[in-house]
Amino acid sequence: MNAILTRINQNHFQNIPTTFFKLIIILFTVATIFFYVIFPSEANGKTGKLLEFKQGPYNIELRSYPTEIRQGNMHFSMVINHIENGSPVENLSINVILFGPPPENIFIGQTKLVKDRVYPNWYDFSANLNQSGKWNLDGQIIENEQITDFSIQLDVYPEDFNWGIIIVFFSSLPVLVSIAWYMRTLKSKYKKT
Repeated sequence: MNAILTRINQNHFQNIPTTFFKLIIILFTVATIFFYVIFPSEANGKTGKLLEFKQGPYNIELRSYPTEIRQGNMHFSMVINHIENGSPVENLSINVILFGPPPENIFIGQTKLVKDRVYPNWYDFSANLNQSGKWNLDGQIIENEQITDFSIQLDVYPEDFNWGIIIVFFSSLPVLVSIAWYMRTLKSKYKKT
């Protein structure tokens, strides 16, 4: 019985061409890229400048991705330089808290910012701003036991239609058509044999 099953399995996999496995790898790659583009966890330096302000000895630039603060998941970067000479400030500990607008007054925090791996004076955090309106971003910058507090107000706009998903879908259509055409020719090839 085992010999018969082994022979059936060997014959079954012999009929499957290696191109089928290549097709599976292509589909998996396309799906991975698709979900990576739709659900970014980091902005990878593609943030846009929102505002710039001075607090204590620091010049602070707040950046975001997407570049306009919208309701939903947002990625923020804080770029911090010294006011005196404009040099980057590294090795800080930064904590932020977000307070949403009334009537819910949603509280997000306390979040410790993560130092960017590429830019030494960039500190990143993400937040789910699930309500439009005026949010307060309060934070503390800690450098050598010196604490600098800051507070800014953010205008969060209602969620807009996500054109990124539509663009990704239409840009993946040629790949899907190519795969369908390949499967059709593969099927007709095996019908002839």
